[in-house]
Formats: sequence, structure tokens, C-alpha cells
Amino acid sequence: MAQDRRKEFQKKAQQLSQTSDKLNAQNTEMMQQASPDTDTRNKVVQQMSQLEGMQSELQQQGEDLNRKLGAGMDSVNSAPIESESETVDEKFIQKLQEIYKKYQHGKENFDSRIIDNYNWWKLRHYGQISTDGKGQTVDKKRKEPPSAWLFNAIDNKHADYMDNYPEASCLPVEEQDKDEADKLSKIVPCIFENNNYEDVYSRCAWYKLICGASCKKITWDNSKMNGLGDISISKVDLLNIAWEPGVTNIQDSPYFFDRTLLHNDKIVTMFGELVPDLKNKLGSNGESENKFMYDDHIDTQDCSMVFDCYYKVKSKSGKTIVHFVKYVNDVVLYASANDKRYVDRGYYDHGKYPFVIEPLFPMEGTPIGFGYVDIMKGTQASLDELDAAFLKNTKLAAKVRYVVSNQGGINKKDLANFEKDVIEASGSNLDEGSFVQLATKSLDSICETYRQNKIEEMKQTSNNRDIANGSTGSGVTAASAIAALQEAGSKTSRDEIKASYRAFKEETYFVIELIRQFYDETRYFRIIGQQGQTEFISYKNQNIKFNDGTSRMPVFDISVKAHKSSSFSRLSQNELILQLFQLGLFNPQLVDQAVIVIDNMDFEGKERILQKISQNGTLMQKIGEYQQLMLGMAQQLDMATGSDYTMQIQAAISTDGVGTVPVLTAPLQSTATNSLGAAEDSGNNIVDSAKEQTRNRTEVS
Repeated sequence: MAQDRRKEFQKKAQQLSQTSDKLNAQNTEMMQQASPDTDTRNKVVQQMSQLEGMQSELQQQGEDLNRKLGAGMDSVNSAPIESESETVDEKFIQKLQEIYKKYQHGKENFDSRIIDNYNWWKLRHYGQISTDGKGQTVDKKRKEPPSAWLFNAIDNKHADYMDNYPEASCLPVEEQDKDEADKLSKIVPCIFENNNYEDVYSRCAWYKLICGASCKKITWDNSKMNGLGDISISKVDLLNIAWEPGVTNIQDSPYFFDRTLLHNDKIVTMFGELVPDLKNKLGSNGESENKFMYDDHIDTQDCSMVFDCYYKVKSKSGKTIVHFVKYVNDVVLYASANDKRYVDRGYYDHGKYPFVIEPLFPMEGTPIGFGYVDIMKGTQASLDELDAAFLKNTKLAAKVRYVVSNQGGINKKDLANFEKDVIEASGSNLDEGSFVQLATKSLDSICETYRQNKIEEMKQTSNNRDIANGSTGSGVTAASAIAALQEAGSKTSRDEIKASYRAFKEETYFVIELIRQFYDETRYFRIIGQQGQTEFISYKNQNIKFNDGTSRMPVFDISVKAHKSSSFSRLSQNELILQLFQLGLFNPQLVDQAVIVIDNMDFEGKERILQKISQNGTLMQKIGEYQQLMLGMAQQLDMATGSDYTMQIQAAISTDGVGTVPVLTAPLQSTATNSLGAAEDSGNNIVDSAKEQTRNRTEVS
């Protein structure tokens, strides 16, 4: 698709060039004439002017086409374009590899920790418990039955995240950008939906709770939309990225690496035409040392590790720009610094690494944090050991065991076999002295108390109390009371979710900047309107791109709210609306009082309710004005025709359910008559005609 667009553009450019040559020849021939014809000269000048406009437009289209075809190289499914100049070579790649090794060495402890955390999450931690205090794993034959208290706590936290799935809206900074902000507020959720963002959000929430951080990647993928290209949002494994050790914000790192393990055949298919003899330059095993312990057997033979490296440099204008390099081994697959279209402007116009790392519990000196597994696995290990001890004690107490004398002459195997009713013994002196029953002492109740205290400790530490799961103590039975307690007990979850919203806001900024850079062609979106109706809108970036004429570029603020809220939030919101209705605050007569009350309250959506109340008050005022006008017209008509429209309108006003507009009771004016008793003409043809019709109907024939 992309190549077809390039060929079409080249064909159009060639035709335009031929037309230009033809017009230039006519212009030269005309100038050689002694006295050229005025009409001919004007016609040629007009054609030349049109041609210059077409050439300028075509040049702009060519620049946009080349830029878009060169974008998306950081997408696994995209193919690069050939660069005309070489500034990134094998020596530069070797330098990047040395930097990557340094970065990777700096995060080895973190990589080991998240691999260990995932084993705890999968209830495989019995193989990770230290027995000698030196970090050595336990004997593989020892398989203590794990409990799922830690799993339950993380599962409950994840449910809180999904109950508050985010949604973004754009707010204009300047009045003239209001229309663009409204459009972006409609299409940005569509872009997230097209990327199946709910699944990305869910998987990142799991990763964040288990490992202590998550990462998302927001890039341009020119393989989407049949070659037209679109925004791509995906989850990134923290084991596959690297940054400079010691930085808290990844944007402060000079380099940022992202690696992907691909099969060699796929790499050759993507880049084989641009890199000669690429197949022979690939490795035979691209497996990484730091990886999760998968249940499946994953064959990494004939695979190679492909690296995406982003780095920041200063452009000639002094602006910090981001360049991008894709390489495998020492082979350059694509480099934006080698592409003349990106040498001065950078790969992405926003000048940032297109990654958002979201820590759970942050730590200084690193962009990542630690998670609930790090906090609770010590308590979980104690519970597992206690459970194993209780289980072993119960089995021993339930089984009858004997201590047998060697001189008793009793077959030990027969004695241990509970299926045998008769046991033979040798010797004549068989008495109780030959064997005694081995009694097992039950564990003291303090052990059970200690175990229960450890369970409560885990609940308190993870803020996963019984009330959060719907269980309550005695005396609390009302549904509203249980919901209120659940809401009060989830304040830590709300705090974590707010941090997630801040990361989502940054992701939305990246989406808007990619729209600003790449949405040069019209896109179409299907949205759901405020009233639930389906709407179709079109959009392109012409109004938000940088304008050289005004040196202005629209900027937007991002507001994030919960697209899906918890059951308690919906319940409390509905009850609040019902209470406001019962208090009469939605009565248009009380619009001033209602605005004062609601404006001093704090709940989600109050701006929309204030707008509706103000609209109803204005509508009520307009209706009152129209009713007064109708009454006045009815009175005039009744005086002219003798009808009773005034009484009918008064009755309608008093029974229309509003009953707030004062009914006008202006006295009827007497009709002027002449000396013969006939009504005089009023000077109004309509009124005089109505009077004449009334006289004709009431006249005795």
C-alpha cells in the first residue's frame, strides 16, 4: 500500500514536470515575439501561477508522504526505508552495545527480583525459599503446599483498577481551540479502543502489582490501516528495556533500549531487501539470560535479538531531538540519523522517548518501584511453613504408629498393615512389653493463634481486609453501610489508581502529539453521542499543527476520569441525584438557590448538572415571556373578534404543570364606534378584516 502511494505520487510529479516544461517553452516563445498578444500573455501568466501553486502543494504532499513512510520503524511489523547518507555505522552500533551492557548490568537486581516475584505469583515459590540464609534454593523434593493469601490480595487490587478504567478528555488552553479540543475528546478514546487498550491496561495492572512497575509504549506504526499508518499502544516487558542507572525519569537517560526476540526468517523478510546478505549475519540463538520461567518449552533456536535504541542529541537549532536506531548484532537495520528527513527534526516531533513507566511504590534513583509481592512474601512464607507444620501434625495424629521391640518376634510389615486382621508372632512370651503405641501430641492452640495473626497481618499490610471483599462483622447488615465501609477501606487503592491516571494522562499527551505529527490525511471515526446516538466524524491535523504564519501551535490540557466506576460510586451518585430531585433543586423556579447549593458541593459531574439547571432556568424564563406575549395577542384577538382565546390560554397555563408564570389579567379595552354604532376602522387591515367577519357572522338576516 505504501509503495503504491509512492508510485502514484511519482507519476503525478512527473506529469506536473512535463506540464511545467511545456508552459516554460510557450513563455519563451511568447517573449521572443515583437509584440505578444495581451490575452495570450495573461493566459500563460495565469497558467504559470497555477502551476507554481500545484508544485508547492505537491512538494508539501511529498514531504508528508516521505516522512510518514519513514516513520514507524520502531514497530516490529514495519519495514524501513533506504537512507541516502550514512552517519550510523558498525562502529556506532558497537558503541551502543557497550552502553547497553552497562545499562543492563545496572538493573540486574531488579530483573532477578521480578522473576522471583512472578514465581511467587504463580504459587511456585516453594522452590525459591532459602534454607541456609545465603539465598540458596530449597531441595526440589521439598514441595510445601502454598496458600493463596498473597494471590487473593493482588487479585482484589486488580479488581479495583478495572473498576476505575480511565477515560481522557481534552480541554483547550485558548478559546479558539475549543472545537479542536471537542473533536480530540471524541477521537482519542476511539484510538485507545482500536488498540484494545482495556486489555493493555489490565495486563499492565497485573504486572505493576506483582513486579512493582509497568511500562507502555506509544509509537507510530505505518503498517496499520493498510499502509496509511496509525498509533500503536502496547505493553512492554521490563526485562526487555534498559536505561541509565541512577535516573528517576527515563527522559533524563541519554539512551533508552528496547529489545525484541524475533525469528531470523521474519527479520530477513522485513529487512532482507535493504541489508545485503542479512541472513548470514544473524545469530543462531538470541535467548536472553534474564527471562521468566515459562511452563511452555520455547524454542529460541534460529532467533536473534533485535534492539531499538532511542537517544537524544542537540540539533543545529539547539533543540533536543530524539533519534532512533534499529539493529541486530552489528548490522544497522534503520537509523533516523541516516535519513535526511529526520536529521534535523528528530524521529518524533515531541522529542521524548515514547515510553511511560508507571511505578507502584516508587524508589529514589530509579524509575521503577516495588510491588505487593515484595511486601507480603515474607508473611506468605511464614504462613506456608505453618500450614505445612499443621498438615504434618494432623496426618501424624490421625495415623496409629507403634514402637516395636526387636525381641518381640512380631512381623513389622504385618503390624503396619491395617488390612490384616490376624498378625502372627514368634515366641511364647508375648505381652505388652513387646510393643507400645506411639502417641502424637497435637499442636498447642497458641500456634493456631499465631497463624491467624499472620493472616491478619497480611490483610492489614495489603489493605485487603474482609470488608473490602464484602464480609463484615456482626452488627453491620445494611447494604448502604457495607458499601460505605468498602469505600472507606479502599482509600489506598484510590491513591494507587490516581497515580495510574497520571501515567494515563502522559500516554494521552503522546497520542495527541502523534496525531499532530502524522494525521495529515482525513480519518473517520464512529462515536457514541451524548444521547447515545451513533455519530460519524472526520478529522485531520491541519488545525493543530505548528503554523509558521502565526508562530502558534494549539496546546491542550488532559482531564482523566473513571470510564467505569465502582458499584458504590454509581450507587452514591444515583442516590445524590434522587436527593437533589426530592429537595426540589431541579425546579426552574429555584434555579438561583440550586446553583448556590450545587456549586458548593463536590461530586463528579456537577458541572454538567449546573449547566442543565441553568438551561432549564433560561428556558423557563423564555416560556414565561412567550406566555405573556400569547396572552397579549389573545386579548387583542378577543377584542377584535369576540372570541375567548384569553380564557383558554389562561386555563392551559394554569394546568401545564409549570404554574410559575403570573397570568396577565389586563382589562379588555372597549371598541370605538361611530355615531351610528358601527365600529370604527382601526387602521390595521388584519384587525379590520377580523372585525368585519365577526359582524357578518353575528348579523341577523
